[in-house]
Amino acid sequence: MEKLVLMELSRSLSPLISASSSSDDDINITTQRRKRIRIMHYMDTITSYSDEEFKQHFRLKRETALKLIGIHTSIPFPYFILDLLELYRSSIKAYKGGWNHITAEKAIYITIWYLSNMETFRQISDRFDVTLSCAHHVINVVLDFLVNNSSKFIKWPSEQEAKEEAYYFEKKKGIANVIGAIDGCHIKIHRPVIHEQDYVNRKGYHSIILQGVVDSKMKFIDISTGHPGSVHDARVLRKSYMYNAAVENYQTTFFNKYRLVGDSAYPSLKWLVVPYKDNGHLSDEQRDYNYRHSVTRIIVEHAFGALKGRFRRLRYFENLKLTFIIKCVVAACVLHNICLMGNDITEKIYDDEINE
Repeated sequence: MEKLVLMELSRSLSPLISASSSSDDDINITTQRRKRIRIMHYMDTITSYSDEEFKQHFRLKRETALKLIGIHTSIPFPYFILDLLELYRSSIKAYKGGWNHITAEKAIYITIWYLSNMETFRQISDRFDVTLSCAHHVINVVLDFLVNNSSKFIKWPSEQEAKEEAYYFEKKKGIANVIGAIDGCHIKIHRPVIHEQDYVNRKGYHSIILQGVVDSKMKFIDISTGHPGSVHDARVLRKSYMYNAAVENYQTTFFNKYRLVGDSAYPSLKWLVVPYKDNGHLSDEQRDYNYRHSVTRIIVEHAFGALKGRFRRLRYFENLKLTFIIKCVVAACVLHNICLMGNDITEKIYDDEINE
């Protein structure tokens, strides 16, 4: 279960990608001609930020950002900076955009800024005083790195961890043997070039779907993303790696007893419990169960709200390249978990349309 599957993208999205982008480094930005105003020495400005100012701008703690580049290790983290520098060395050979002078620290800040704000690539290149192509390349390299390391942070629980999660969930509202809550949310995107109707969701806008399973602490333990917005939640589930693992090996996935909670859009399975359908004739016991189920399940909605609140880029993508968008979504989920591991939490739920 530690293998993160980006939902069979190679086959399902390759024709869309080739039609919507002329090269791997397309930057789908439309800007008006204007006088370029670069922000000089912004890295020095970042250094001068108070911790509160840093979080206001980057949406996460300075300590979390420093952990990402291997500077601070108050809790165990992989040595990101070594891997990043190796990526730099291999990328520089094929790329001549002048980014060999970009430090790992600057690369992390550029990428976090991109995910946490809605500025265009051009605005970000001006802010960090790098070329447009350099900003695009740096962000792609860091995103690739986070995606490639996602299994270190988005992990299905071991049997002991499942036992602990079941205890915490049951402690909330008394539903036994629950180890996670599942739901889907829509990531709003620009209208695709082809098959655009496939991406129109029930709310009438274009999107891709992020299916997430979270534990009692709002940490993602499984994700699947990339399906067009018109696809029903139940179908997204059936096409996910987790579903196949549960069907093929229930014993090692749910340890013959544990289960998830999901809303009525999902099928009722031995490892997935949904609320009773309200036909107007529910018993008091059934209504009470539905209430406890709802209170237990709502944590996944809170997780999506925190994710979109912190990483505002997930509210809307103008970029047409679907593989790039998917990398951003996965990287944001990785960073979300890293933040929770370091007790870097959001103060409130920012997104008002979590599941729309």
